[in-house]
Amino acid sequence: MPEERIGKYVVVGEAGRGGMGIVYHARDESLNRDVAIKVLPESTALDAKRMARFQREGKVLASLNHTNIATIYEIGQHNDHLFVVLEYVPGQTLDELIRRSAIPWRKMLPIAIQIAAAMEYAHDQGIIHRDLKPLNIKFDERGHVKVLDFGLAKALDENDPEEDANESLSDRATLVALSEASQDASATRPGAMMGTVGYLSPEQACGKPVDKQTDIFSFGCILFEMLTGNAPFASDSAVDAIGRTLHKDPEWAQLPQNIPTQLKALLQRCLAKEKQDRLRDIGDARLELIELQEFQDDEQATITEQRSSPALLAVAIVAVLIAIALGVLYGLDKSQPIAPIQQTAAPLTHRAIKLPEHLTPGVFSSTPDDAYIRLVCTNEVPSEKKGGPPQLEFRIYVRPRDSDELRAIHHFTGLAGFAFSPDGESYVLNYNGLISRGRIDSDVAPVELARIQSPANFAGGFWLFPAKRGIVWFDEETLVVETLNDQAQPELVLLNAKTGDIKKHVPLILESNDLRRDGLIGKFDDDHVLMYVSVYNDEGFSINLATASLKTGELKVLVERAGDAQLIGDQVFFTRNDALHVASYDPKEHKLLDAGQPVMQGLFSKYAAHALFDISDNGTLIYLPGGVQGADRRIMINTGEGAQATELVNAPYDNALAVSGDGSSICSTRLRDDGMWEIWGGTFDPPRMRKILAKNDADYCFPMLSYDGSTLGCVQITTTPNGVELAYVVAPVDGSRSKELVRNFTDPYEMNTSCFSLDNQRVMADMPDPNSANNQRYLVEMDLKTGEISEVLSRVGGARNGLWSPDGKIISFQTLETGVPELHVYNPANGNTQVVSHIPIGVQRWVEHPDGSLSLIYWDDEWGVWESTIALDDAGAFAIGQATPHPHIDSPMALHYTMDNRGNVYTIEAGEDDGAPKHLVVIENWLDSIDAKKK
Repeated sequence: MPEERIGKYVVVGEAGRGGMGIVYHARDESLNRDVAIKVLPESTALDAKRMARFQREGKVLASLNHTNIATIYEIGQHNDHLFVVLEYVPGQTLDELIRRSAIPWRKMLPIAIQIAAAMEYAHDQGIIHRDLKPLNIKFDERGHVKVLDFGLAKALDENDPEEDANESLSDRATLVALSEASQDASATRPGAMMGTVGYLSPEQACGKPVDKQTDIFSFGCILFEMLTGNAPFASDSAVDAIGRTLHKDPEWAQLPQNIPTQLKALLQRCLAKEKQDRLRDIGDARLELIELQEFQDDEQATITEQRSSPALLAVAIVAVLIAIALGVLYGLDKSQPIAPIQQTAAPLTHRAIKLPEHLTPGVFSSTPDDAYIRLVCTNEVPSEKKGGPPQLEFRIYVRPRDSDELRAIHHFTGLAGFAFSPDGESYVLNYNGLISRGRIDSDVAPVELARIQSPANFAGGFWLFPAKRGIVWFDEETLVVETLNDQAQPELVLLNAKTGDIKKHVPLILESNDLRRDGLIGKFDDDHVLMYVSVYNDEGFSINLATASLKTGELKVLVERAGDAQLIGDQVFFTRNDALHVASYDPKEHKLLDAGQPVMQGLFSKYAAHALFDISDNGTLIYLPGGVQGADRRIMINTGEGAQATELVNAPYDNALAVSGDGSSICSTRLRDDGMWEIWGGTFDPPRMRKILAKNDADYCFPMLSYDGSTLGCVQITTTPNGVELAYVVAPVDGSRSKELVRNFTDPYEMNTSCFSLDNQRVMADMPDPNSANNQRYLVEMDLKTGEISEVLSRVGGARNGLWSPDGKIISFQTLETGVPELHVYNPANGNTQVVSHIPIGVQRWVEHPDGSLSLIYWDDEWGVWESTIALDDAGAFAIGQATPHPHIDSPMALHYTMDNRGNVYTIEAGEDDGAPKHLVVIENWLDSIDAKKK
């Protein structure tokens, strides 16, 4: 009803549309305030029965007065249309917030508490919402929650059971009727089945009478969606979504691994299918959420208080003060005990071991007698190239128990496995099968002990597999390494620790084809070593701990989703995310007897990974503090005046960043809590990011956007029992269609894509040139409809990294004709090529200036940035400007960067709390305190 006035209200503009009608932003001039007017369908006013009920219900709804409920001011009729005048809330909806990113649980709590408070108040007044969903929740200018449309669903329900108690279920809305009426799984449909598909309760889906527990179910759906970014029962069709609601559990594995068990238990009670199993009262949910928030606030207060007291670096606390002693004792230490410990056999002593600023601790352990702490640290050293990024080196250090001396005992010349002897006096190294042995108390280089054929690849990945060692010193006489036998089957090789002679070959027997071996950790018990295994399947990706028997070779998962573990007596201690857990263990059955319970949290954990710890024979606990790191990265933009933060939400942006040529759209890989890559994309105006591609059993990486920002192209990586499968896929950025498979690959280096054509029908790429004798690459284009490959340019020195100019007339590329990567341009119209610069370069980008002229900006091999103008004359010949330093790109050291065709630079930078810890926390007699707690 687009008129200038609705009754006495002046219409400002349309504010939104929904299943119940159009919402207008209007002005009440008499009271000088903005209002929202919901104009209902004409059929509502023409139905006398519904009209009477709506008027009756509306009076009750208008009586609601709560700070978190949008007030209903008036109900009226205008030109055969009913309208409702509500409080105008100008802010964004919760749906818009979730579409930008899932909400970390700590930031979710105040939102959930306010929603629960609104619902509790309304329930106490005898009113239920019936259509609670993120679209009906907004944030006002102060960021406070406002629940909209409270009770309107019932007021508009033409099949209200109170009006016709004898109405049969078959006469009400059924799944078939709903499917025939609408395939929109997100619409609220008055007069059929009230509620929004995907958020309605099982009893709503069956057309049964509803009560306040229906709102509790919808509330659980909202909590789940805030935490994961996905509705728990979302589907492409209404019928399928209802089927999921009735018969399927939510995918609990989507929940972040670091959420408290209390919060997950609350979710499960809210989302129970049967009402008798569901939470009885929303007020109980509010109280539980407040308890979680108060625990968080108390934790932060303790951190603040203890940061102000450097004297707490070394404290011995006994008896009732032990619970406090397990708090934060140094610097950025965020660790907290899960529950207070009432007594202990020996006093706890806390020490913080500060490390030099240039060192970052990676792996650590204590000698059996706690005389030394052994560390493997990384150190940033300047690049050999001027201005280049620093390089990482690895060193083994030892630090005496009662000294500040930190002594380097080995400098790694490459990635290597390492292990320490059971007596703590010696160490071994595994350099790709070259096994060497040295002494901790000696400066003599380690001596070659043995050479192993076909060793398992030891590829870093310390942040994902923090406890990986690559070799195990099992007992004084035995070393264990992993290899492949002559049939390329995995096996363990046992070596004599003194002579290097092979003692035994143990073929590995995997309990599942889904398992992928990811490296040795250490000794578990007298028969087993501990290993990393990961799983890719349709339920997702997970990093798990498994044991391998040195007698039978059986490889069996011990703990799912864990990062490090130790067996001590009949208990297994293990980490999950940033928390240390303990579980009971049955040595006869060789399995855990329970799921374990957390005993310490706040250990340093990179996002999507798990923490590392060590417990010595004397019961000393060592760990790195810091909590979950990496989930608060920022996207920055530099338009020439220095890098500035964009309005896009901070998130765990990971290994790639891409922007459209026109600067309208951006996308990045993000790492999920389970370690899988997914791709998010969005716009700067409005600032919004949404998930574009995600799949439980696949990674998405190397994203690339078209010039106009409408299309995304990327590589899909799927791990199967038959190996890694690669595919190139494209998808619309706005989510209007599903992704499309373009081409499958067998080799990850088969094709490197670099840009879209201007018509979005092809992508430029480079591939190995079949006619080249020296493995050079050549430029090709791939048709996005057929996957067919056509040659663009082949040269003696190869051609790679081809980029179309913004006007589509010129291709820039790199060639190795002189032995270094030089920048050239190519005119497809006449076949001419010309060198732009002999400076060895790494990356180039096109820039289109406001006057239409073109430049190439390129980075040299010392991270200097240059610009050359590029033009074509009327005859198609090139005019190349002299290379000049580019003035404003000052963020080459950011985590990742890209540039649009206007010359703006976009970077991913670490969040404010993303710094790696620079100290270790040592708690002596810690194990005694855990035993005392059990008693």
